[in-house]
Amino acid sequence: MIFRKLQRKLREVRHHSRRVERNVFDRAQSIGFVIAAFTAPVAAYTMNEWHRRDRAETVLIVRVYVTVDSDVMRATVVDEGGSKTSAPLMIALADVRLMSESEWRGWPLVTSHSVLPTRMDTQLLGAARESQRTAIIALAQRECERSGLTRTTSTHEHHIASWVFVFGTWWLLISFTFACALMPLRFANMVYRRARTSVRQGRVNRLHCPNCGYDARESVFRGVCPECGSELYERPDY
Repeated sequence: MIFRKLQRKLREVRHHSRRVERNVFDRAQSIGFVIAAFTAPVAAYTMNEWHRRDRAETVLIVRVYVTVDSDVMRATVVDEGGSKTSAPLMIALADVRLMSESEWRGWPLVTSHSVLPTRMDTQLLGAARESQRTAIIALAQRECERSGLTRTTSTHEHHIASWVFVFGTWWLLISFTFACALMPLRFANMVYRRARTSVRQGRVNRLHCPNCGYDARESVFRGVCPECGSELYERPDY
């Protein structure tokens, strides 16, 4: 019963509603909306490949040193300021930073996230010689492995929710861009139609043919222009 009442109300609405005619611009807009649906995944994938933000952070700082009474190189973990649970009278040879790097891809949201293997950044200090670099790196490597913070493989994660959001965002952006491109043409067409309608309606008011401008006062009761055969009375097309 409720469904039938709803159907009856909808039929009344359709009957009393003015029919909206779709012009060529509306059809072009619909086609652009469909094209945007196929283009949005390509745009999302392209931004995932091109828009990349890299971030590197220091995980661990290893200081390689010797003491005043020994030439044997040792390694210890220090904090960012350079202090440690310190050995007395040390002569620092190098600071080795264990760096963790990550990549964030996608726009406007991050669609994929990659964590790269850790790397070591070695900075020789004043007391060190270049010939000692290999031994310093090896000693720092053992200290980093002992800490358990080293990473030798890459991990890649894709965020499904972000992919869906980015796809929808690009779909709307491309559709909106297409609509903005059509807007000047729509406006020019509207101005032309309004001007044309105004001219034709002015001719009708003067009992002239709206199509060719022929003076149709003598044919006003027939309703047809004797010159071109068009109707003398027409509803303005807004």
